[in-house]
Amino acid sequence: MDQGTSQDALAGNAAELKPQRRAWQWLRTAGFWIVVILLLVVPLEFALYYTTGRSLTARAIKACLGMVGLLWCLDRIGRRLGKAWWILLAVVVVLLYFLHVFFFGLAAFSGRGFDDGFFLSLHAEAVTVAWSYYTKYFYFFVIGTVVICGALYAYAKRPAAPRVRTTLIVLVLSVALLAGGYWTLPEYQLATSTYQWLRPVTNTAPRALLKDWAHGPLLDLNLPDKASVHAAAPRPARNLILLYVESGGVMLAPAAKYPGLAPGFQRLIREHGFLPYIDASSYVTIEGLVNTQCGTLVPFAHSKETEVSYGRLAPDMTCLGDVLHKAGYRQVYFAGTSRNFAGTGQFLALHGYDEIVGKEDWRRRGVKPDPDSYAVGDPRLFDLSIAELHRLERSKQPFNLTLFTVGTHIPGFSYPGCSPYGDGRQRFLNAVHCADTLIPGWIARLKREGLLKNTVLVITGDHQVFRVPCSRVPCS
Repeated sequence: MDQGTSQDALAGNAAELKPQRRAWQWLRTAGFWIVVILLLVVPLEFALYYTTGRSLTARAIKACLGMVGLLWCLDRIGRRLGKAWWILLAVVVVLLYFLHVFFFGLAAFSGRGFDDGFFLSLHAEAVTVAWSYYTKYFYFFVIGTVVICGALYAYAKRPAAPRVRTTLIVLVLSVALLAGGYWTLPEYQLATSTYQWLRPVTNTAPRALLKDWAHGPLLDLNLPDKASVHAAAPRPARNLILLYVESGGVMLAPAAKYPGLAPGFQRLIREHGFLPYIDASSYVTIEGLVNTQCGTLVPFAHSKETEVSYGRLAPDMTCLGDVLHKAGYRQVYFAGTSRNFAGTGQFLALHGYDEIVGKEDWRRRGVKPDPDSYAVGDPRLFDLSIAELHRLERSKQPFNLTLFTVGTHIPGFSYPGCSPYGDGRQRFLNAVHCADTLIPGWIARLKREGLLKNTVLVITGDHQVFRVPCSRVPCS
């Protein structure tokens, strides 16, 4: 074979390989972007179902396709940065994936997305709860990140270069797709809720209405400072057991639509009484605690610090704990969650409570959180309260023992010995039914052991159950 024939053969082989190489390039490109789309769409779809109760697959896919399309167009420009662009692209995609997984975890736990409640609960304890209860999702995030980086590595080795016309077409289509579902994206929801959270509060009420409120019977602008309060206990003094039932409003009111859901509570209402309505504001736990303890509305907005300190309003105003403290009561707070969950412990410490015991304290005492929960379960908490009540009675000092349950927090936790409600498919209904078994049983034990002879027992809730899909909680 002469030299000319050899060169012709090599040129022919190169010509045959060129379409194959081009096909592999497009395959690597398509593979990377398909991976990105799937890892963004799947957690978003589940999150939207948890927060809306509806399948929004079409909207979610449109929005994610639009967002990925814009990112693809930026990729076309960013390649001029060389290796730095691929690192930047990896960081951006991983951050977007993290936000979608985080949005899914937030929706699965609370049934809500990014709103005021999210910012009010944004503290270290929330991260601890998320880690203890949703550890597996962190692993999913790690696996997804590895898949993204692997697909990007294959894509970056030799990316296919689209034409300018193709880029313009993709840009127009991406904007059109985003317009059809941008509101479903956690990026949009987080951006708008952050703006609303940071925006200065403006009073839009008419001045005439404000004047009527100021001189009306429901609004008292001259709240007494706790330092000016004087109180004394009667002789003999009566003790107080104050039980906060998480999301308790759904159980403390009649549940005609769900027969047999809470017969224990209904019996307690018939035998002892029920206050059906009171003016209050309780969107999250700390609000319900402040409103029930202090009898006033506190502006919870624009900073998680307002949980315990709105200027000097919350620390200085007079609350239940301040009055009982002045009257010589020993006051103890028991919670299955962290002692400062949602700012509760810090608030109570400012208002006369002597001892605040939470999950971290129980752990030091050898009491471990439930394996399927992020807190010490209600049955164990009730057992611990019985022992504490005996100790407090022996001290011969009047006392206030405040308890906070966790079982009826979304998505709902049931415990051994509790029977399911109905067919058992509704996890939250099962949790409500379980609480209806545990709490009357605890009260019966208090009576048997003589712990209610000189004691007032008050049962209330921190707030109603959040508005979440009917797939998560009962809908009326």
